[in-house]
Amino acid sequence: MTMPTAASAITDDEHACTLGAGCTFVGSWAEWLNHAVSHPLPHPDDRAAWEPARRTFIGASEIAAVCGLNPYDSALDVYAAKVLGQQRRRANLEGRATARLGHLLEPALLRDYEQQHGVTIVRPATRRHPDYPWAGATPDGDSSTIEAAGEAAWKAAGEAQKQEFIKRFCTNEEIK
Repeated sequence: MTMPTAASAITDDEHACTLGAGCTFVGSWAEWLNHAVSHPLPHPDDRAAWEPARRTFIGASEIAAVCGLNPYDSALDVYAAKVLGQQRRRANLEGRATARLGHLLEPALLRDYEQQHGVTIVRPATRRHPDYPWAGATPDGDSSTIEAAGEAAWKAAGEAQKQEFIKRFCTNEEIK
């Protein structure tokens, strides 16, 4: 029995573009992905527009799954979400207590950082890599006054992740 290739599974259906008002594009999945880069990515606060746009790129939270390094998602989960529109197993993230708490704490952590360092942090729009439009990310915060790269991520690590977090992200001065 011959199995269909991934390319034939992707291109058999037609996809209508819903990324821009009045856009009439209809084409294969691969054609739609090439077309999608012509639309600006919506801000993540506009969830109704942002969710379909997320299907047009592999985000920072998904790349580990694609590489086989995520214990919660696999490359197949990402494929099913992007190509088939299925909810990822981890998509029920808001239902998990640690993730829910992290989402609740993030704005407070951003404001605290602003106050301690005298900077203004804004929630930026999702960005596509200029050379690799299949890759994208939505930074937690952005400030032109942060010395590192202007972008930062805030994570609320639980007790189980504490030692790994300290080892990977903190300097000795920050731990004191």
